Amino acid sequence: HARAVARWPGAGFYGGAIRPLFAYDPPDWMTANWQRISGVYGARDLGQMPFLFDDRCLPYSGNLVVHTHIMRRYPFDPRLGPRGTGRLGGEETPVLRAMIADRIRGWWVPDAAVQHLVPAERMTLSYLGQIYASRGAARRLDDGSAHIPGVRPWIWAMAQQAERAYRASRAVDPPEIWLPLFLRVCVARGRMR
Repeated sequence: HARAVARWPGAGFYGGAIRPLFAYDPPDWMTANWQRISGVYGARDLGQMPFLFDDRCLPYSGNLVVHTHIMRRYPFDPRLGPRGTGRLGGEETPVLRAMIADRIRGWWVPDAAVQHLVPAERMTLSYLGQIYASRGAARRLDDGSAHIPGVRPWIWAMAQQAERAYRASRAVDPPEIWLPLFLRVCVARGRMR
């Protein structure tokens, strides 16, 4: 990143590739669905050409450099990120979007790659389910319904339908079919928190 700062001194932030380093060979369900779930494991590779980020394409915090004087102006939302045993991910997204809205530029730096260790306990369906449930809980924050007590009936119905489809599919289908159904169940459960 030091070369990137020298090359683009007017930029406020820089992001690079993140390549996962697994504790062991990933299970079949993971490799079959890698394109869908790679972000959960921190994987990020946006190509070999530098470019300016926009609000639709952002770096991940696992390989992000922000000038300190800029970072101090953009606090993180304390409801997001790791907290206790829970995790509402994507804590960097609103911060980076605010920077871009304020015309602070950020560069993709292809040669500033890092490896991200993925321990065995994160290579499970249980872990993946927790992450997707957190995404469902984050949607509840985003849609403004987090302050409403109880579960909306349509969310409960959606969760029940997704659960039935997942259980039927898991018994007979390959992971490319049943895993997306499992993820839908997890998001729905998170929305009911």
